[in-house]
Amino acid sequence: MAHTCLVGHRDCDVFIRTVRDCLTNAHVESECLEQLQPLNATADTLRMMITEQLVALPDDGLDRWLVRGELQSRPWKHRTPDESSAMTGVAFAIEQWAQQERLERGVVLIDAYHRLSDSPDTTLGIDVSLISSRQWAAARHRPFVEGCPILAAKIISQSDTHETVTDAVREYLDTGVSVVWVVDPDFETVSAYTRSEEPRLFSRGQELTAEPHLPGFRVRVAELFE
Repeated sequence: MAHTCLVGHRDCDVFIRTVRDCLTNAHVESECLEQLQPLNATADTLRMMITEQLVALPDDGLDRWLVRGELQSRPWKHRTPDESSAMTGVAFAIEQWAQQERLERGVVLIDAYHRLSDSPDTTLGIDVSLISSRQWAAARHRPFVEGCPILAAKIISQSDTHETVTDAVREYLDTGVSVVWVVDPDFETVSAYTRSEEPRLFSRGQELTAEPHLPGFRVRVAELFE
């Protein structure tokens, strides 16, 4: 469920930026409160979380993410060998394509946080992503990537339901991801989604492409699972 900012509409972005500045610049609490009082901040708005807070949470066995400032979580589970192999196969296929022209094609990441949108923040961990070289330069030595990847691949896991997969695809597309792949290790298929075309299902015997977003990329679907 989306969280509504309860300060005045024009003040919402100002409020969130002020909270972020307080956290990142280590202001004392009294100074923060002085800045927030003119914005009529409420207890509900103070509960909205930003990405810097998310990545600072302890590693306690929970998989966490943010959707429009609202913290969501579920128990973390190890991936099965099939799921892990599919993740490796997808990353390897994209990497082989990207390394031919690194500056133009970008960098492949595995299991990295991306702040897809801010004010309020939507930050998700993406199984396999392709980001631009500029994003990579800014993200090095930081705990998350700023902005949407070019491509986001979700590897269906034992923890997923139809709802969690559908919600992830919608969040990726709504925030600006160009291409989304849903990879099913059990049926060895890839479902491809974009904002402008109907979804496409690629089965084991077909060749996976991603034109025009990944120009020249092509791989047999079966290779992703071998």
